[in-house]
Amino acid sequence: MANQQAMEEFSKVVRGLMNQDNETRKQAEKIYDNYVKSNPSLVSQFLLSFTCQGNDDALKVFCPVLLRKLVSTKESMALLDATALLALQNQLPLALKNETNSSVRRKICHVIANIASSYEQSNASLEQKWPQLLQIIVELASTNNSSMRESGLYLLAQVGEYAPEYLQRGKQHVFGTLSNI
Repeated sequence: MANQQAMEEFSKVVRGLMNQDNETRKQAEKIYDNYVKSNPSLVSQFLLSFTCQGNDDALKVFCPVLLRKLVSTKESMALLDATALLALQNQLPLALKNETNSSVRRKICHVIANIASSYEQSNASLEQKWPQLLQIIVELASTNNSSMRESGLYLLAQVGEYAPEYLQRGKQHVFGTLSNI
């Protein structure tokens, strides 16, 4: 796990990105960009931690936005090490299932959909890179918990928008399961 002091320093940078003062925000942007350039996997780990386990609501709402940008292309995803990618795949669905704030859940859905899109853009299929994703979507979309079902259906729509070929390949599984609801 990342050094607590480094996480605290990073959280100050993220708070600076949210600051209304232009000069403070510009300084924070430069520092953040340096973090991303020097160690994108660590940045991913910090953002994931604030999103999934953070107690600060402002960070919890803002960090998925930064995380989404970090995973938005196959080139940016290629900069993340295998540990960071696995953490994203394992922790984001759990965060989605455990999150009570609907705004944060929607932002997590966008991050997951961006990861799906980035994987689809790479040479390997999404089924190879993240074989559990379709089952995660179907489980969320077919749960009895209305908030989770809403998030699951929203995630289904987002993945359909960002990675339509993936859903096309899995449509029988998705529609077969959803038709039984």
